[in-house]
Amino acid sequence: VARGSETLQTEGVQVFRQDAGLRQWVERWITGQEEEVMRERVVDCGSDLPGICVGILTRMGVSPGQWETGNVIFRSTKPPDPLGTVHRDLDETSAANLEQTGVVGTYNFWIPLSPVRCHPIGFVDRATVREEDVGPFTCMGDADRTSLVAPRSWHRWFYFPDLEPGDVVVWKSVLVFHTALGLLTSSGADHRLSVDL
Repeated sequence: VARGSETLQTEGVQVFRQDAGLRQWVERWITGQEEEVMRERVVDCGSDLPGICVGILTRMGVSPGQWETGNVIFRSTKPPDPLGTVHRDLDETSAANLEQTGVVGTYNFWIPLSPVRCHPIGFVDRATVREEDVGPFTCMGDADRTSLVAPRSWHRWFYFPDLEPGDVVVWKSVLVFHTALGLLTSSGADHRLSVDL
C-alpha cells in the first residue's frame, strides 16, 4: 500500500520531501555519475549527510540533542546486492544498552540517489507485528530480536511512492521493520540506488 501521511511520533516513520540541502548534495556529488563512482563518492563525501539529516530531523519536530552517526552505506538493488531480510536495526535490549551510555534515540535515514522506480523501501506497520513474529537476524545469536521470522498474513506493508533525490525517509531504529520490496513501479526499471545512515 502506498502511503504518505505517517509521522515519526505516531507511526515511527516519516518521509520528508525535497530538502534543498539534500537535493544539492545529490546534484553535486551523484547526479550523472556511473554507479561505481557513486559508491566511491558516498564513501568520500558522505560526511556532509549527517548534518543535513540532523536539520531534517529538527524540522520534523525532534530535538536532536547530541549526535553521533553510524555508517553511511551505499545500496544498490542491482545484483549481486540482495533485496534483504525484513529487519529492524536495533531491538529493545540494544536500545536499552545504548540508553545506559546516554543515547536516547536512534534513527535511520534512507536517501534515494535516483528516482525510485522499482524496489522501494517497504515498512511493516508496527501495530501488526506480534511478539512471535520476531526472531534473530540471520547472523546473530538467539537472543537477538531484530528480524521478522516470516511474513504473516496479518502484516500490513506500506511504502512511500515516487521518491526522488532530495527526499529522505526517517524511522525509529528500534520500532520499524523494513526491507527493499520487490515492486516495479515503472516499466523498464531494474534497480534503485540509495544511501542508508
